[in-house]
Amino acid sequence: MLLKALVILFKEWKMWIFFLIPFVLVFFLDLGNAYNDKSYNDYKDLTNLLSWLFTGIMSLVSFSALFIAFTFENKLVTASKSLKRILKPYSLNKGDLRNTLINYENNLSKDHFLSVLYYVYLIITFFSILVWGTTLKFYRGFNYSEGFKLSIGNFLKIGSGAFFVIVCLSLMLISIVLKLIRMNKDPLGKGYLPQIDKICDVDYLVENKADIMEFFSLNFPILEIYKNPASNIVEHEVTFTLPITVSNFRFVIKLYQSEDRKGILTCFGNLTNQMDKTEVGESYTCIVTNKLKEEIYHTINEKNCYGILKIYDKEKNVAAKYTLKKQVETEFNFHFEMDKKLLANFDGSKDRDYGLIESIQCHNGKLVNYQLEM
Repeated sequence: MLLKALVILFKEWKMWIFFLIPFVLVFFLDLGNAYNDKSYNDYKDLTNLLSWLFTGIMSLVSFSALFIAFTFENKLVTASKSLKRILKPYSLNKGDLRNTLINYENNLSKDHFLSVLYYVYLIITFFSILVWGTTLKFYRGFNYSEGFKLSIGNFLKIGSGAFFVIVCLSLMLISIVLKLIRMNKDPLGKGYLPQIDKICDVDYLVENKADIMEFFSLNFPILEIYKNPASNIVEHEVTFTLPITVSNFRFVIKLYQSEDRKGILTCFGNLTNQMDKTEVGESYTCIVTNKLKEEIYHTINEKNCYGILKIYDKEKNVAAKYTLKKQVETEFNFHFEMDKKLLANFDGSKDRDYGLIESIQCHNGKLVNYQLEM
């Protein structure tokens, strides 16, 4: 994973330009007549001034950069913990899950100040390496022809070169840290933190071994059946609601009579639309039909009924399965909500009800549809 991170960093060629060009310029720098009496004194005073100036600037900017880096690192730590809570939401309720998703998006939202600071730091690093490299070459000339001798002069030359290398490596390290923070490197795990639209994707949750059963026991869909008495023509309406919007949500809901387990109605759909970041935590509601047959409405309303909900992954396997119970709200409407979890079949065999989801594209582009079983 470290090697992968380094490969990604090396692909960021813009960053490395700021490091490599100063060394190239210093290497080919022609000192010329810099060592005659007049020029030497002038250059000496100027290099001392520039060196002290850039030391002060670099100290201030480095402190600010590290302070900002630690601040954003704390945000990434919080986001990483939130991600783990989302994947394994055992201690959460529906409101906690929604707030965790919203807070995750807030912690990962792009900050333009960090981007500006990053490029300012690269520019200052560029000139710092250039000035300090020029100063070092001016004073010692990078002349190794004398060989190594145990003398104070050689020790000072080696020491000055070593300090220059250490400073350059430190500047590079801080730049890399800032870059990794901008790339949302996961401080508590491997890789990088995904954007919120990835997390709110059933396929991502399945691939990253989230507890799908627990996740949708909090974010369970609700099927509501409603009679509109105010209409001149009696309407029986079926609505589908998912409390927290996710993408690639493939499902089948079947309603049965409790007495003989006879099927009444099947609702199915595939919420494929990629979620926009502004929709984090919002619910999804759609009208499945407003022309439900009256006899179906009365059957569901008057008899004991239950439902089965199945959620599928992209491989057409059942990822989660629940029983649904009927909850009567008023004499005109009732809904089905989660009752308990069922053990899904993970033996790799395909569920035949998935064919309903595949047929959804044939129904005028609707995301959710239904069919009668009576």
